[in-house]
Amino acid sequence: MGGLQDDGTDTRQWYYAEGDQRKGPVLGAELKRLLRAGLLKRDVLVWTDTLQDWAPANSLPQLGGPPPSVRVAPRRRRIAAAGYAGFWKRFLAAFIDGILVNAVAFVAGFALGFGVASSGGGVEGLEAVANLIGIVVGWAYYAAMESSTMQATLGKMALGIKVTDLNGDRISFGRATGRHFGKIISGAICLIGFIMAAFTEKKQALHDIMAGCLVVNK
Repeated sequence: MGGLQDDGTDTRQWYYAEGDQRKGPVLGAELKRLLRAGLLKRDVLVWTDTLQDWAPANSLPQLGGPPPSVRVAPRRRRIAAAGYAGFWKRFLAAFIDGILVNAVAFVAGFALGFGVASSGGGVEGLEAVANLIGIVVGWAYYAAMESSTMQATLGKMALGIKVTDLNGDRISFGRATGRHFGKIISGAICLIGFIMAAFTEKKQALHDIMAGCLVVNK
């Protein structure tokens, strides 16, 4: 387990977060060297067995941060422990959700469309009803599920991922709504907004960035 030696050398084993990966262990002395050399950001999230939770390196006195008497702004650490959800996990979750939403929209659209047709409405009326049902069902499903206590749609739950704000907390229905309709922009630019999730540091798609959200592992 290690500890602080008489000469001040830190022989504890430390872990640090890098993207969606947990790196380590490294000895405290090596971690300090990486921080001093700029190879790790000063606010990188770190953990050792003497800490209850992950913490920014620059908040810890043993890594050169402020002394305990200096109040450090709170920051959520759960994200570092879980990691960001990768592109393919998100893709499979979206595929599952797409099947579910389309199935529900089809049934609801057929039922209401039949009613419109029975009342004398034309094909244009059927198309309008079908489009409206698709929009409402998709919005209600994604916004309600991702802002719920589960923080995930059924597809995301199946893949073990969830949606959070930038601190790792549950998002509001309004933010979930903005994230959902932000997908229109992500898709409108040749799907580049979705593909961004494979390359951005926090695995964020364009609509995640716009809504200030993350998709993380549970």
